[in-house]
Amino acid sequence: MIKKTELTDTPDELLTKKDLARRLKISTRKIELDTNLPKIVWGRNVRYDWREVLAYLRNGGASN
Repeated sequence: MIKKTELTDTPDELLTKKDLARRLKISTRKIELDTNLPKIVWGRNVRYDWREVLAYLRNGGASN
């Protein structure tokens, strides 16, 4: 379960898929399979906003 302090005390960060997987303690493949996970795409580069990902997960994986 994600603690409330993790959401409020975490600075804005953009993470790579590998960084996000490490932080969530899941495989990178699981991230790839969730096509609704909020992400920022710039050319071939993909980054994940940590706060947006936490909000997405708190809503049960539902997009806003």
